[in-house]
Amino acid sequence: LIIISPRGNSRRIIEELSKNGIKAFIIGEFTEEKDRILVKNGGEEFPRFESDAYAEIY
Repeated sequence: LIIISPRGNSRRIIEELSKNGIKAFIIGEFTEEKDRILVKNGGEEFPRFESDAYAEIY
């Protein structure tokens, strides 16, 4: 399950999901930047595109 919400609602949504036995956490945010930056363990990584399972369907 992926939920996209305004930043101000995130904590409340996580609390409500938790009350219903659903683990939830914030994984990222949308920005105005067009460039893609991946952060893993506090460091930036260049995105790799070895294959795209969804593109292969079409």
